[in-house]
Amino acid sequence: MNNPTYDFKDQVALVTGAGSGMGLVTAQAFAEAGAAVVLADINEGAVGTATDELTATGHQALGVTCDVADEAQAAAMVQRAVAAFGRLDMAFNKAGVQVPPSDAADETAGNFDRVNAINLRGVWASMKHELRQMREQGSGAIVNCSSLGGLVGLPGRASYHASKHGVIGLTKSAALEYAPRGVRINAVCPGTIDTPMVADMLDTQPDATKEIMRDQPIGRLGRSHEIAAAVLWLCSPGASFVIGVPSRSTAASPLIDLSRASWEVSTPLARNDPQTHRKREVVQHARNHHARRRRRSYRDRPGRPPDRVDRRRGPSDPRLRLRQRSVAVRVDGAQ
Repeated sequence: MNNPTYDFKDQVALVTGAGSGMGLVTAQAFAEAGAAVVLADINEGAVGTATDELTATGHQALGVTCDVADEAQAAAMVQRAVAAFGRLDMAFNKAGVQVPPSDAADETAGNFDRVNAINLRGVWASMKHELRQMREQGSGAIVNCSSLGGLVGLPGRASYHASKHGVIGLTKSAALEYAPRGVRINAVCPGTIDTPMVADMLDTQPDATKEIMRDQPIGRLGRSHEIAAAVLWLCSPGASFVIGVPSRSTAASPLIDLSRASWEVSTPLARNDPQTHRKREVVQHARNHHARRRRRSYRDRPGRPPDRVDRRRGPSDPRLRLRQRSVAVRVDGAQ
């Protein structure tokens, strides 16, 4: 199935981490959809080559060398984008790094600082200055790159997962703040995607390949163009009612993302769609299931205080039952 096509003519998109992998493919997808694209990356050679390839095929593109961990460079990146094209309509804050797995008790401060400086501070700095321009325009769409690691935990990955959890918190809070101002902010949470960074990780951690593939129901790694498709949709008018959502882009987790599903079924265009009704039923079933599990775990909890009220059995303490009846009588008498 072909991906949807978008018309981003006369719009400007900024992509960080655009020298390779998901960032590069997303920048190319924006250009193919008609947008003028600003490609930013710390690797000057890679971003220069990518920019030249786009301009050679007739696209509007600007390459910027930028270390997003440095706020001054992030601010200059946005300023160059606006100076070149006059506005900023869309941004994908993709720049990120991995660090070697480590026991949480043995993690070095250097690794922790590095991964958070780029993955979290870099998103914060980029989004901050993108928002300043979009705030003046009264419009815009930002997609931050978190990870499946921003939704779950994994042994040996505490620092990396902390940075990606932080991106989701940053996204949700800023989304609520800027939605009334016409700026939508969301996040994508890719699983394991076939990119140069993942290839380097697998080369140094051969045992990780078996573990990753074991958790892939689809039998393969994700592909960069699949993430790009999600980013372009989140920046498009088709996602105009989607705000503050960490969108899963992975085949590795069959869990239902209730927050995302609730947004999708509330979209006006989807209300009469049979698939939407089915999705609503699945979401409600999952919510009921989790509610039942919470009730059972509460009833079976050792040492549960006797004066707590069990909704199904009523108060466990006879004195509370009498008190409840007396209150009911007084209320009925007052009526």
